[in-house]
Amino acid sequence: MLKRFPPTRNHSLVSQAAAMKRRAPTILIAALLVSVTPALGRSTRPGGPAASLVARNAAFLAAVDHGDRAAIAAFFARTGEVTYVHARHERDGNRVARWRFPAADVPRAIVQGPLTPSFAIQVEGQPVGLFVHQLMLRGARWRWVGGTRFVPPGGTASSPIFVEWRREGGQWVVSAFGDELFGSGPLPPWCC
Repeated sequence: MLKRFPPTRNHSLVSQAAAMKRRAPTILIAALLVSVTPALGRSTRPGGPAASLVARNAAFLAAVDHGDRAAIAAFFARTGEVTYVHARHERDGNRVARWRFPAADVPRAIVQGPLTPSFAIQVEGQPVGLFVHQLMLRGARWRWVGGTRFVPPGGTASSPIFVEWRREGGQWVVSAFGDELFGSGPLPPWCC
């Protein structure tokens, strides 16, 4: 059953379908502008990131939230190297490790390899601080902190959890990302 809107100025009832038909040109123009603006690389604000980068980051976070590792891997660079930075917080101090993967090895490393834990949702015993865990707890409204780097809400530019992008073949691809793991050390304020 169609929902009816209140009478308009000409006192006729307008169905939801008719209202959508009237709005269709406006929606199409808005969609066209959104699709053209990223291609032009325009900034969302003066000195801010390109709209296409903001959209690509949001799409990446949505893929991570959905949990499809093959879809996640599609966002990563296909040439050169991809950097993974992992900070481990323990009672006796913090350790930071940095790995560089040939881009061709990244899909396998995400789907079934050393990067799998960063993107794997575990119903019980989810490691605190890994990429997907922070996305689940801190949300997907990551903010741009300069260059091509995004961090979760409440994170600073030097946050150990981040995503960095670069242009490759006319599109934005993940060139580096980082996460952290809270082992025996104290838990972060955003957690649990």
